[in-house]
Amino acid sequence: MDEFSFGKSNFDRILRKIGLKLSEKKELKVKVLIAVGLCWLPLVILSLIHGNFWTGSIEGSFITSAEAQTRFLISLPILILAEPLVGGRLIKTLVQFLDSGLIPKNQVEEFKSIVKKKTNFLQNPWTDIFLLVICYIQVGSILFFEAQYTSVAAWQFGESNGEAFLNIVGKWAVIVSRPITLFLIYRWILRVLVWGRILAGIAKLNLYLSPFHADKAGGLGFLAFSISYFSPVCFAISVSIAGNMADLMLVDGMKLIEFRLILLGYLLFIAGFFTYPLFVFSKILLDFKEKCIFELYDGIQHVYNKVDLKTLHNRNPEGENAEDISYVASFADFNAVLENVMNMRLLPFQIRDLLPLMVLTLVPFLFVILIEIPVSEIISRLINTLF
Repeated sequence: MDEFSFGKSNFDRILRKIGLKLSEKKELKVKVLIAVGLCWLPLVILSLIHGNFWTGSIEGSFITSAEAQTRFLISLPILILAEPLVGGRLIKTLVQFLDSGLIPKNQVEEFKSIVKKKTNFLQNPWTDIFLLVICYIQVGSILFFEAQYTSVAAWQFGESNGEAFLNIVGKWAVIVSRPITLFLIYRWILRVLVWGRILAGIAKLNLYLSPFHADKAGGLGFLAFSISYFSPVCFAISVSIAGNMADLMLVDGMKLIEFRLILLGYLLFIAGFFTYPLFVFSKILLDFKEKCIFELYDGIQHVYNKVDLKTLHNRNPEGENAEDISYVASFADFNAVLENVMNMRLLPFQIRDLLPLMVLTLVPFLFVILIEIPVSEIISRLINTLF
């Protein structure tokens, strides 16, 4: 499975073509430095030249833009650093299908073909071009909204004869900085979609599931770990959103309560989007569970028919009832097996498996809360609640 990758991109190929042969760690550092050097550093230099690095107030200053600083100094590096980490773990998860014997030997090549076909889609240059087009459309739409209805993008605009226009800092942000960050986010969204397509293809194979497996998911319980693998990505996205919320609160005076529906929708989206790939196994787990239950019922009924209560009362271990006694002894075993099958889950994950994902998704918003509610007040409320 070494030939497959969720982390490598067309940018990695460009680095190799220009002769940069570095170790994985050094290559990762170079990518982060290039990204920050393209997205953040020019904005600093241009804003210093233009005079809006610090204007004397929060509004209109580049350095006080929470969205810009969090997006380009925190989210951007994390989105890049997470690529080999998450990608490597997803590949290990796929290898587990082979190592655990879930894939029949006559379908191993089909399994590899599914993985190769889907991951190759990520490496296609046209895929990146399509994503870039979407990014520029979205950047333009967001900029129009911010310019018309908020003041958070004031550092990107100048004014002449009463008309607003993009200044040199804003032009770089719109043409380079914001599209690059958004592109990385969309690449991650695409990775999750591809991950879902791979699992959907695997679900169509004749998997060797076990009704007796301790994970109560037929042996697919290891897939639950894949949910937490995406936690760093969710953290990075949340940091960017939290930065934008902070700007709207500090510059435009919006209140935290005004974001409640947006935040709730965002959390539901995160929970649903990063778990949906595992829902493809619900049907095969349901069919497998029903099949096992009916087969076990047939077996148990056969045992029950061999013994009745009268026979049990008059049992003679050394006589003609010895065979009946052996059937009675198997009751407990059959019941234990049936109970295990009845408790099989229809999904290879539980609610608790979402905990790491949701915690890291929520952490950045704690700092937004502190803008409106001071730490001292939060501590005071906690003390009053507890005591």
